[in-house]
Amino acid sequence: MREKDETEMGGERETFLTTHWSLIEDVQSREDKDRALIGLLLDKYWKPVYCYLRRKGYGNEEAKDLTQGFFHEVVLSRELIRRADQSRGRFRSFLLHALNQYLIDEKRRQTSLKRIPRNKLVPLDFTDPPV
Repeated sequence: MREKDETEMGGERETFLTTHWSLIEDVQSREDKDRALIGLLLDKYWKPVYCYLRRKGYGNEEAKDLTQGFFHEVVLSRELIRRADQSRGRFRSFLLHALNQYLIDEKRRQTSLKRIPRNKLVPLDFTDPPV
């Protein structure tokens, strides 16, 4: 049974709507990265990405954090929208592929943090053992 979404963030819509490529093209063509257009795009996709993560089993807060991280690190910082190409398929497929790659990277980062000792690395001295 699917848990109820515990956030009002991102509006009511939980599923991906049909992408209007004209919106994507407008965002891609703007050198100044018109904040209104980017905000509209984020508003349209924040909740569906969050709900996708909840369906994958992430908790409420973790799904919110991952959604925010994905949009900040991948969509905005790496300019994901500029790489979208209508001839290669649906924007939602492109977005979900990027999201899944982000999740893999986050999992790797988390597991690598677990392997780092809390008190830094301990040097191994290969000296003669005490007698």
